[in-house]
Amino acid sequence: MNSYERDLTIFKLMADGPITAQWLYQNSHEFFASLDAVYQRLRRLTQSEFINTRRYYSQKNNRTFSLYALSEAGCQVLMARTTVTTDQIRMNLPASHTVDHELAVSSVLRTLKKESSWLECELQFIHEDALRQSTTTARKKQNFPDLFVSIRNAENLAVIQFEVDMGSIPPRQILAKTKEFKELTIFLCQSKTRIAQLQRMFEEQSAKFNRTVFFADLEQFCRENSGISGTDLISIGNIRGRIQWLADLRRAKFS
Repeated sequence: MNSYERDLTIFKLMADGPITAQWLYQNSHEFFASLDAVYQRLRRLTQSEFINTRRYYSQKNNRTFSLYALSEAGCQVLMARTTVTTDQIRMNLPASHTVDHELAVSSVLRTLKKESSWLECELQFIHEDALRQSTTTARKKQNFPDLFVSIRNAENLAVIQFEVDMGSIPPRQILAKTKEFKELTIFLCQSKTRIAQLQRMFEEQSAKFNRTVFFADLEQFCRENSGISGTDLISIGNIRGRIQWLADLRRAKFS
């Protein structure tokens, strides 16, 4: 494979959001003989202004690390050579206080793409920044989901708004945001405690969310061969279930 195909593949991987050099190496062994080779190529693409990079500090692991994301020039190359459109590219490097959230959104998106592929469904999505930019009449503080997703096959369609919850936003602020959402909304949370906290808040405030708001475990969702069809959705009343037609497709695939 030549260098052009290699770089285009890197750009495709970056379309889902910022990545680390280690993640790129783990997901592109066919292009790179070593992690040092990955750093070398990323350095050249940065110097050519096709990608941007920034250093971050992880308090959890007490270490610094770099993230890499497509620049405007890199996006233009990707869109010119593929069918990817601008509203499908998460190109911005996150602020320091949102880095964990943005990496989690990227993981969710990659999980959905893999799942749709092996379920043989069509996936369409728009990320939050693209939704905000495309809504010209939006109020200054209008709220949008992290991902607006549709999954379909010949007979069925699921339209879902995903919110990746890192436990840092007060529950009442989440409620206020969700009031503007019109489609099925799934909160992907990091712990059972956080799910229980949000359940109580929604239950106390309004019954109108009972059929539109659900919760799921973020780690389970992003697990290999899991996704929306393999993850329990938990209602406000703590009833577990799945989107039936997707669960049926999954069952047929693995039977």
